[in-house]
Amino acid sequence: MQNHRFLDIFPPCDEPDIDLMIFRTFLSFDSYRKKVHVITLLSADNLEKEYEEGIKRINDTVNLIKRGEKAFFSTS
Repeated sequence: MQNHRFLDIFPPCDEPDIDLMIFRTFLSFDSYRKKVHVITLLSADNLEKEYEEGIKRINDTVNLIKRGEKAFFSTS
C-alpha cells in the first residue's frame, strides 16, 4: 500500500479551495423551536450610532421577510 496524502489522490483543478463570503446581516434558522433569528454585526467604532443602524437593519430584514418581497442585490 502506498503512503499518499489524502488530497494527493484527487486530480488537480483550477477551482479555488474555498470561497469566503462575509455578511453583515444574516439569518439563523432554529428548526427545533421553529424560529428565525436575525443577526447583524456591529462595529465598535461608534457604538451608539452602530446600534441604531443595526436595529434598523434588523427591522428592515424582518419586514422584508414578512412582506415576502424579492430583493435584488448588486453583484458588482
